[in-house]
Amino acid sequence: MSVRLADLVLQAAGSQPGKVALLTPDGQPVSYGALVKTVQAFSVAAQKQGVEPGDTIAIEIKNYAVYICLFLALRRLGAVPVIAGSAKQVIEDGLALTAVIAEKVSAETRIRSVQFGQNWFEMTDEPAVPPDFPDPAPAMIATSSGTTGTRRYMAFSDSQILERIRSFEAIFGSKPRRRLIGVGKRTAVGNFLTFQTLLAGGYLARPAENPAKTLQLIRDQGIEEIFASPGTVIELAECAAQTETDPGELDCIWAIGSAIAPQAAIKAGEQLRAEIRISYGSTETGPVAEGALDELADIAGAAGRVASIIDIRAEDDDGLDLPVGQSGRLKIRIDPTRMVDSYINSPDGQNGSFRDGWFYPGDIGAISEDGILVLTGRTSELINLGGDKIAPERVESMAYGHPGLRLAVAFGAPNRLGFDDICLAAVVDPGFDAESLRAALGERLGQNVVVRIVQVGAIPVNAAGKTDRAELRSRYAAAI
Repeated sequence: MSVRLADLVLQAAGSQPGKVALLTPDGQPVSYGALVKTVQAFSVAAQKQGVEPGDTIAIEIKNYAVYICLFLALRRLGAVPVIAGSAKQVIEDGLALTAVIAEKVSAETRIRSVQFGQNWFEMTDEPAVPPDFPDPAPAMIATSSGTTGTRRYMAFSDSQILERIRSFEAIFGSKPRRRLIGVGKRTAVGNFLTFQTLLAGGYLARPAENPAKTLQLIRDQGIEEIFASPGTVIELAECAAQTETDPGELDCIWAIGSAIAPQAAIKAGEQLRAEIRISYGSTETGPVAEGALDELADIAGAAGRVASIIDIRAEDDDGLDLPVGQSGRLKIRIDPTRMVDSYINSPDGQNGSFRDGWFYPGDIGAISEDGILVLTGRTSELINLGGDKIAPERVESMAYGHPGLRLAVAFGAPNRLGFDDICLAAVVDPGFDAESLRAALGERLGQNVVVRIVQVGAIPVNAAGKTDRAELRSRYAAAI
């Protein structure tokens, strides 16, 4: 019988029953002992509801503490949690679901609905009977971030999840830290971080409903480490500066999901009195590179130092490997026990993402002689100026540093000639002068390049915390 994630988490929890494992959304501490008992109760309740090994089940529960216990309970029964959004969305994406567990049963759901309620918490001496299910049977189905417009589903076995958690330990450390995890619970990275923290005997909390309350939680709960999108990090920093909130024990912030402007990040680190670190990776591979931003800030596009277990290269349009330092299409190869090698919902060639043992993430970049990964764009997001193509990240790097500009995201919008104009969604301070930024960009890009600027209140991100350029195009391209 293979080692199972749920069994390992429950064993680790049972060894320290009195220690606090997590904080519920309403501020109630949950001990590791209570976590074990709740998972046991949920296992019995789910089994009575007919959950069987191999069932693929979506969990539509807002309370993340309940969600964690349901995930572990389903795994004890051999069912497969689908970590990918709502059941409706999963079905529309073409993935088969057996059931959905939800607090409210919807008549519109085209699959079996299992209603979750307070009766699931009833403790019983009647044990659930965990079946004997083999590895590499699926233990979790997750999805890619969907930033390219297509959500791609992939299955992880228990052993793959545990190997991925080990790679997280190599990047993020294995000490029992007190963590605030701000990435979505319906993302693979959110789940890997959660279970890595619990296996290490750490403490978990989620952000509160606004930055001010989140800062109070960070201080009162002694949070040491944050994982969040760049936008969330900057919001917390600005709130801390305005309210003069002491972040307490906080010492490290991981800005993950998308690129963060070095100037804004360094300022955020000063305001929160914590080191800002960045990490690059994907659902398919796990973490690939990481580093402290103050050491990388002078390198445009730096995404971190490549981990020793990663083989990453750049190749040209003919598929030939490029010399160190030259930019091209990236490909990644790691231990196959840690990397998925196919998508469930892409039977026709896997969209070219997996070839000859390599994963092609769709990014363009180079690896320096000292092992730093430098990203210059994504193949699907290049802005076509009518013969010349430019990465949006390059435009953003030119814009940062302009007075009054806090955040900027570039994207292409088609003009009447069928080519792209450069559009820049900008989060700004009072007094920002859009015309002067437009002129400055024109000087660097060429006076014939059209740059359109739209001021926005916030930059949209998806569930994984990544900048959603497709959403920006949908919202603003026609208007500007």
